[in-house]
Amino acid sequence: MKNDIKEIENQLTQLSHMNTSITHHKEIIKEPILLAKRANPVALGLLAFPMLFMIGIILKHEIHAEVPWITGFSEWLVNIDPHSSGNFVSSNISQLLLGLPLIAIILVLFSILRSAKVNENREFELSFKLNIWGGVIIILSFLIFLAYMVFLFSR
Repeated sequence: MKNDIKEIENQLTQLSHMNTSITHHKEIIKEPILLAKRANPVALGLLAFPMLFMIGIILKHEIHAEVPWITGFSEWLVNIDPHSSGNFVSSNISQLLLGLPLIAIILVLFSILRSAKVNENREFELSFKLNIWGGVIIILSFLIFLAYMVFLFSR
């Protein structure tokens, strides 16, 4: 019995002196919802029409400068919708120009958003990977949207 106790004590002291380091490495693969190299050019393309329209309106009505192809484009957009009956605010083109910057913001946000599923905890993680072009497109889209809203409410 005495030997059993000493043997157990020896085993416990050996266990206490052992260096056990258990590390769990978990690798989480974070995948983008949309690829930034595809979403950023598409978002810039969506911003082209509202940006040209706003530049044409600002040049014609605020600065009183006449650049034929820019102001002609904005006048063409105003006169293109036959259902508007002269009211540009209620026309379909107006709604399209208002929605394009918002769609561009959503595209860029989906391109910088990363998602991952952690199986151990049954969690779903979202993170952002900021890039310069994504931030520039979001700010530009927001400014175009605000300028367009100012134009609509000033009419």
